[in-house]
Amino acid sequence: MMRINHCLPAVILSVALLGCRPQPKLVIPAPSERPEAGRVIENPQPPLVPFTLSNPRSIQAQIVLIFKNVEQLDGEFLHESNRSRGIPDDLPPSLLLWSPDPVEDLQQKNTGSSSNIPPDSVFNDYPNGNRFLQWDLTSYLQTSNTLEMRRTVHCVNFDLKFQINPSLIGPYETDGGLFRVYTRPEDLLEPTDGLRALVNSLTSKIANPYDKAGEFYDWVTNEVDDVVIRAASRIEESPAPQISSDEHYTLKFVNLCRIAGIPSRSVCGFQIHESSGTFRTWAEFYLPNYGWVPADPYLDGADRRGRLGRIYFGELPNDRMVLARGINLPMKPSLSWATYSNSDLHQDHILTPKPFLIAVSGLRAATEFHFLVVADSPLQL
Repeated sequence: MMRINHCLPAVILSVALLGCRPQPKLVIPAPSERPEAGRVIENPQPPLVPFTLSNPRSIQAQIVLIFKNVEQLDGEFLHESNRSRGIPDDLPPSLLLWSPDPVEDLQQKNTGSSSNIPPDSVFNDYPNGNRFLQWDLTSYLQTSNTLEMRRTVHCVNFDLKFQINPSLIGPYETDGGLFRVYTRPEDLLEPTDGLRALVNSLTSKIANPYDKAGEFYDWVTNEVDDVVIRAASRIEESPAPQISSDEHYTLKFVNLCRIAGIPSRSVCGFQIHESSGTFRTWAEFYLPNYGWVPADPYLDGADRRGRLGRIYFGELPNDRMVLARGINLPMKPSLSWATYSNSDLHQDHILTPKPFLIAVSGLRAATEFHFLVVADSPLQL
């Protein structure tokens, strides 16, 4: 079993835990800059203390994917299956898997993971702050028609609450990498005349980005229908994958923010419930002098449709295990035959992250997915 630990130095973790006394105030050092080209360098936290961390919670969970009744195709059956899925006729049976690895951030500390099958490679998506593990599981299918991938992940999570004073928000560095990346259009985040008109109608008399984001949040939580939609993607040769209701809420909020010139992005991970969890998507928007501020319009909309208040705007509970940030993410290794019609990625990109991303050819199998919480306890100080 391979174990991957990403623990804070003891001194930093002790500071984080001490900051969780009643009404805590804690400054988390900004991540050290990496030399890799293309990294988006975020502004360091300002001298003021804009947020509190409280109620540390230690969570350990297992993310399980099971392949059952695996049948490897050959001969004409292989050729016919590959052709029907847009894969070269003679590509042999293969099974490749990717999974995001929890990384440390403002709210999530002491992350680590292990797996029953060691990954073949680790891909760091530095611009977005993500890390993906990758497996080629083809050889494991030679000896059994059942394959279980079991990942154990752990972290310490906090209640995060920002205290925003709109008058202290600084100006955006509009020529900086962070602003350019997180205000640009991309697949699923494309400005339209209708959305521009909506942004103008909601915020034409508002100058402060925090107040603008609040208006967008209120509109999304009260006006967006709770539906599952098919994503609109510019990749015309492949049908785009479906996105869930919470992704729909999140991406609508992110899109409105970007149109208004407010850097914003999606975040995905698990929301923990007792012995299980739900894969969820929420948002973050960037404020100079404060950093990335959380917002969960879907959960607020589900909890208080038609009522006033912003329960999950600027704060997030300690029940979130963050796996990845952003959409349209790079992925390695690149697969020339992979498209969204036959895989969870398109060659070297994924549209939205998932707990497991699969690319398969020449195989038939049933799959099962489970998320199990094996330990969940508050930390005593």
